[in-house]
Amino acid sequence: MEAVREAGIYLDPATMRVFTGEDNRCRNRLLKNCCTTNSAGAGYANQSVFGFGSKLVFDILMNSRNRQFVTQGLQAMFTGAGFSGTFTSYGVTIAVNGTAVPAGSITIASSGNMVIAVDPYSLVIAIIIYVVLSALSCNAGEGKLAMKEGASLCHTVGTWCSSCIRVLGSCVSCIEHTTSKCCFNSRLARMINEQGRQQLGLDWGPPKNPQCDGFTVAQLQSLDFARMDLTEFYASIVPTLPNVSAIQAANAERAATCYYGRGKC
Repeated sequence: MEAVREAGIYLDPATMRVFTGEDNRCRNRLLKNCCTTNSAGAGYANQSVFGFGSKLVFDILMNSRNRQFVTQGLQAMFTGAGFSGTFTSYGVTIAVNGTAVPAGSITIASSGNMVIAVDPYSLVIAIIIYVVLSALSCNAGEGKLAMKEGASLCHTVGTWCSSCIRVLGSCVSCIEHTTSKCCFNSRLARMINEQGRQQLGLDWGPPKNPQCDGFTVAQLQSLDFARMDLTEFYASIVPTLPNVSAIQAANAERAATCYYGRGKC
């Protein structure tokens, strides 16, 4: 059901492809490895950022050129709930059903009865701070990629030597490696790409030019979801049950020190 929901919302009308990702890259240099993981990324699900919506999708972590992910995701949240008026979070304002956007905001997208505008002075300040703190000597894209890794949204395609010391035109010592990754706006999209490509015999392309463009509708319909291992996805939607045996053992240990009849331990 979640796969069908995401495919319906995030279908790219220009290419008619679903579960599309984006090419992200990071560098491992002599004194600084920028291919890291920032666990803060796990807190940037739509529900956490906007206060409602899906906790399984991370639209806000997609790169700015992929505005359709944010536009389509937010439109599904607001119009699906019958919302009318404006909603503002992290400098982004969504106005539904003709409501005016705040003065000073810049409209970045409009679709049907919804307009998305930003305040350039406060746009996603929290995310910018996280990226800067994470990046240090790395670039902003690498800091954001670390957050995507923290949310388990990426598949590593490959690594190559992107800078080396050359003698007489030959590389004698590599001083920088670059890793390319295909990142998606949900864990489920990544898992369907990883296992669906295996079923269809599709690879990820070469590291320098990864193929992150998802599936055609026909390819998606041909996938056998019953053959996919979705254990990781199930764990993200099913709460972890308490260890009853551990709780009972702990209580048994405490019982010996309880004040009998006093109602406390």
